[in-house]
Amino acid sequence: MDRPAERDEYAIMGTTGGTGFVRVTDPRNPVPVAFVYSATGPSIWRDIKVIGNYAYIVAEARGHGLQVFDMTRLRGRNSLEYLTPDATNSDFGNAHNIVANEETNFLYVVGATQNGAGYSICRGGLLVLDVSNPLQPRYAGCFGNDGYVHDAQCVIYHGPDIRYTGREICFCFNENSLTLVDVEDKNNMRMFAKSGYINVAYTHQGWLTENHQFVLLDDEMDEYQKPAASQYTKTYMWDIRILDMPTLRSIFESSERSIDHNQYVVGDYTFQANYESGLRILHINEGAFALTNVGYFDVFPIRTTADFYGTWSVYPYFKSGTVLVSSIDYGLFMVKPDWEKIESLVKNGTDYAEQTRTRRPLFASKGAICPALVETKSCHAEVLC
Repeated sequence: MDRPAERDEYAIMGTTGGTGFVRVTDPRNPVPVAFVYSATGPSIWRDIKVIGNYAYIVAEARGHGLQVFDMTRLRGRNSLEYLTPDATNSDFGNAHNIVANEETNFLYVVGATQNGAGYSICRGGLLVLDVSNPLQPRYAGCFGNDGYVHDAQCVIYHGPDIRYTGREICFCFNENSLTLVDVEDKNNMRMFAKSGYINVAYTHQGWLTENHQFVLLDDEMDEYQKPAASQYTKTYMWDIRILDMPTLRSIFESSERSIDHNQYVVGDYTFQANYESGLRILHINEGAFALTNVGYFDVFPIRTTADFYGTWSVYPYFKSGTVLVSSIDYGLFMVKPDWEKIESLVKNGTDYAEQTRTRRPLFASKGAICPALVETKSCHAEVLC
C-alpha cells in the first residue's frame, strides 16, 4: 500500500481472485484503476508488500509463486483495467505472507510450504529474495531452523543493544513464539532468541516500536479458544532493550471481546485490526508498559464477538493521514483520525471505548411500530463496556 508517484496514494487490496489497486488520493472519491488476477487458483489468503514502485504478491493458492507489478503503470488511469504482472518467480508455490525490508531490497517469503516441484521449502521459514533488480527476483537464502514463520518484521536494527546496531534482524511470529533471527549474512542466518509465553494459542503478528525497544505482539487464537469471560482482545508488550533476552512486560486487555489480527506502529500509537471490533488506535506508554485505547472505527457494527468477521488489516502510513481499513465483509474503508481529540485523551489519561445496547421487541399490538434498535455511544473503559 504505497504510492508510485508523490502525487497519488493507492490502496492495494488482496481479494480471493486476485489483487486490486485503488487510487485513494481523494479518499471521498476512490477510483479502482487495476486488477491483477491470481497466478493460479483463488485463495482467501493473499499478501502484498511494496518496495519502491513495485508491488510483490503472494498467495496460498497452490503453485502461485511471486507476482511483480510495476505501479507506475497506474499513473493516469481513471477506470478499472485488468492487467498482467510485469514479472513472476516460481522458486516456491504457495506462501502465506511476504515481508519487505525497503532499506535492503530484500523480500522474505514466509509460510511457503510447497515449491515449484511440489515439495516443502525452507520448512515454511524465511525464504529470502533479492529484489535489487525488481523484475528479476533472485534467491538469496533460506532459514528454516525454527520451522514455520507466520509473519515477520525485518529491519536494520537501531535500538539500544549496540551489539546488533546496523545489522538486519527479523522479528518472527512463529505460531508459538517470538523468534529473533540475525539475517545480515544470507548464507549464515542465525536464530539468537526465542521466547514463548503462558497460554500461547497462535502467535500471529506483531510490530516494533519506532525506537526498537519494544515489540507489540498479537495472538490470533487466545481470544477465540477461551470462554467468553476471557475473550477480551489481548496485546503482549515485549521489552527487547536487551535484544537476545525478550521479556514480556505486560498484557493489555481491551474492553472489547474480539480477535486481534494485524497491527502497525506510527510514533506512539499502534493501529490494530481487530476483526469484529474494527480499527483500534492505542497509545503506547513505554515507561509504564501500558496501552490505552484512544480511537476506533468499527466496520462490522452489527455485533462485536470473538469471531472471524470484520477487519482484516489496516494501513496507517500515508503522508496525507488517511488510514485504510480492509473489511472482509464490506471492502475498503478510508478514515482519518481526529488527532486533536486523541491527543486530548492521552493528555487526560482517558480510555476511549464503546458501549452498545440493544432493544428487541417481545410483543407488539396489531398495527404498532416498534423496530429493533442498536445504539452505540462512547464511554470510558472503566465502565466495563
